[in-house]
Amino acid sequence: MSQDAKGAMLSPKLDRVAQACLDLFAVDGAGIMLTDDMGSLRYVVATDDIGRRLEHRQLEANESPSIDSFTGQQPVTVQDLAGDRRWPAIGT
Repeated sequence: MSQDAKGAMLSPKLDRVAQACLDLFAVDGAGIMLTDDMGSLRYVVATDDIGRRLEHRQLEANESPSIDSFTGQQPVTVQDLAGDRRWPAIGT
């Protein structure tokens, strides 16, 4: 099975996971990134357009809670991304 076919099968399931995060964690939005075959993070899905843009911005800036969590291999918690100074390229 091709990578594209695998991705097409996985995408609807990940959409449901992202949607479930809204209810489980009482958040405004959710996005999912996964690693590719080279070990790099890649955008997969988000619950809305704002989330999609945020996921892409994190990858472009190479800084974010997601990037820190991935590289540090531990959860990173943020209450207010816009007010957090750890990631100035995405918090503004």
